[in-house]
Amino acid sequence: MIKIEKHLSNNVTDVNSFLDSIAEEMWDDLNPLINPADPSIGHHPNSMIENLSSLIEEVKNNKYKKKIGKEISERQLSFLQYLSTPNKLKSIVTAKPDDFHVFEKEILLHIRPDDLFKKRGTTHSSTDFGKRLLSTIFNYERYRKTESCYNRYIKMKFDSAICPYCNANSVTIVENTNDKGGEFRLLFDLDHFYPKSKYPYLALSFYNHIPSCKTCNTTYKGSKDFKISTHIHPFHRCFDSSYTFELDNGVLSDKTPTSVKLTKNIGVIDNLVKDLELEVRYKQQLSIARIPYLTRTLYKNRHLLKPEFVGTSSHSNLVELLDAYGLVLDDSSIMSTQYGKLQRDVTKMFDVQKTILR
Repeated sequence: MIKIEKHLSNNVTDVNSFLDSIAEEMWDDLNPLINPADPSIGHHPNSMIENLSSLIEEVKNNKYKKKIGKEISERQLSFLQYLSTPNKLKSIVTAKPDDFHVFEKEILLHIRPDDLFKKRGTTHSSTDFGKRLLSTIFNYERYRKTESCYNRYIKMKFDSAICPYCNANSVTIVENTNDKGGEFRLLFDLDHFYPKSKYPYLALSFYNHIPSCKTCNTTYKGSKDFKISTHIHPFHRCFDSSYTFELDNGVLSDKTPTSVKLTKNIGVIDNLVKDLELEVRYKQQLSIARIPYLTRTLYKNRHLLKPEFVGTSSHSNLVELLDAYGLVLDDSSIMSTQYGKLQRDVTKMFDVQKTILR
């Protein structure tokens, strides 16, 4: 529930440069050279670049044109030739979230949406051509199983983190003791923020992959159409700066909390809370998140939550007690602690003069 950049700032000095290097590395991994010592020999047959070339030749074939029709094949070819312009494919793989809509706009000058997907209600399914793109050029399923994918998220400290969408379920990486497969297992999904069924050309874009729990990605999000203009993207905006958890005011008079709501800050445009049903989910998890204990502790010690007590032994003891409870004192660690955002916001209800949190 913070930007992934903020999560990384605990371990990386220059986060933007670090992420740029990760995206560049991903491009290189997806397009290995046959002989790194001699780039002129070309790329591996399974690289994105070579798969694009092969698909272009397939679409050019007269038999293919006859099968799907001249008009459709011409649109497909125009789209593929757009992808083959110098550095275009690389720019899509390494694109920042702000650039996704630019590529969408450019691509729709070459091909129609119904060439890529079919829409039913709020979900999308790939056309035959969309599936072809996902099985050749933008083969996410193959990438997901690679050692380079595991290593990428180990570098990004997702070997022990919490889902950036819900801040409730863990995402982690463990060693693979099975002889088959890679050295590690990712115990989380890589959500395609822009769903690959609708945007197959973003299926291997680094910033379109959000490490997330299966509950958020599979149970609630599915193929819903998320965009940075309508939903908070964890590489683009900070949930913590956009929403505040609020309990029923009775907790301020020592009543056990029974409900919670997420209040959107003024000017924030977002449908993430609604589409992931976060309020309903959190209402059922107040006890699991140990909120009753936290509110009782804060109520009991409310007299210490004044500036004049800061630096006293009593106030220091309270901070130590809350730290031992697991309260995230620094907001940059929210993604490392289950329910860290909720617990901080509850604390702010009592600590209105900000004597505890940073």
